[in-house]
Amino acid sequence: MTHNGKTQTLAQWADELGLRADTLHKRIGRMPVERALQSGMLVEWKHGTRQGYESHKCRCDLCREANNKRMRDRRARRKSTRN
Repeated sequence: MTHNGKTQTLAQWADELGLRADTLHKRIGRMPVERALQSGMLVEWKHGTRQGYESHKCRCDLCREANNKRMRDRRARRKSTRN
């Protein structure tokens, strides 16, 4: 793959950017190469969200409370469909 006149394999690009090769491969399929070849996370996540709790393994009070509320709501919906 060539970008800005530099040619490397996907694995070499991933190494240089500090990413996993599969992450870079997914990025290339979803966005322009210029954006895909940025190091680090492309989207900042927020505390108090499911993504924060599940994907980023954050256990701060906000993320834990958001997860607890989601699970309470889910149990209530399941319970109401059974009756």
